[in-house]
Amino acid sequence: MSSDIGTLAWMHETGGELLPRETRRLLLKGLILQLKLLPEQWFYRMGLRQPRKLNLTLDALKPPDSAAAGRAVALCREASAEYLWRHCERSYLWGRILAALYGLSVDEELLYVAAMLHDLGLTETYGAAVERPRCFTQIGADHAKEILQGAGWEQRRSDAVQEAITLHLNLAVDLAHGPEAHLLNQATALDVTGLRIWKLHPELIGQVFAQHPRCGQNAALAACWSAEAKRFPRSRAGWLETNLKFSRRASAAPFED
Repeated sequence: MSSDIGTLAWMHETGGELLPRETRRLLLKGLILQLKLLPEQWFYRMGLRQPRKLNLTLDALKPPDSAAAGRAVALCREASAEYLWRHCERSYLWGRILAALYGLSVDEELLYVAAMLHDLGLTETYGAAVERPRCFTQIGADHAKEILQGAGWEQRRSDAVQEAITLHLNLAVDLAHGPEAHLLNQATALDVTGLRIWKLHPELIGQVFAQHPRCGQNAALAACWSAEAKRFPRSRAGWLETNLKFSRRASAAPFED
């Protein structure tokens, strides 16, 4: 029996390449997700439902001060263009904000390391290598494993970080995979395409972008994604591009670029 798409076990079994039956499963999941989100999105656009204002400030969402967190952010900034490392920082913030909105307890250090390394495989430093995994999420997971082993993390927490990274590319991630994986998946989609932005209060959104500008992310990430999808068309990146026109969605994100 095959493992769930995007998990560490699935990555080891498939190398990150989708089987034909898995592409059909993704299409069904995409349809279900769209039907689930459509009503609340429609109510918001019609002004019939307003996002709840949280008693939360960005000062309360500061990154954890730990050796692993420091190594992760240093690697992210060293390898990434500014738009990309700022996307990683915002992904952590969106994840923390969504956790507060949903009432979820979260391992902040685990979420932060995963957020900072989830797109390492899209950088020129690591993504352009001739011999590399076919799914870019595996690159970030491998470097996370190395960092966390050096920091003395137990295997359970290290595996959770790696799996949050490999799962984040899925259309949806169930809470059964852990709150951090669930939140990283939603946070990255929110930052790239605006999905679920209607859940967040405009005041808090403005604070995030004031401190962490997008730096031309829409166009830059769209071009990066398109290139990744062409290089590995049977990966999830390739599937998202072919079936959901993901680079187009990224370039049309509803944020000032």
